[in-house]
Amino acid sequence: MVDALADMTSRLHALPVDECPFDRTLRVTVPLARAAAAAGEVDLEDLDADRQGWSIDQLVAARLLPAPGRVL
Repeated sequence: MVDALADMTSRLHALPVDECPFDRTLRVTVPLARAAAAAGEVDLEDLDADRQGWSIDQLVAARLLPAPGRVL
């Protein structure tokens, strides 16, 4: 099983990045994170133990969510 996973991982890393149909760059993901936060779609109950009880503003201040209007 380990050999199969290592082989699959090696093949995955060998794929040409320029041909990937998915764009997960910050240019794409930051606006999505902003929109999710603004729409109340961030599940504040699902934060890790160190951040339980934090607000959206606290996550933004800790740079865990992008600030509204911030341009990259």
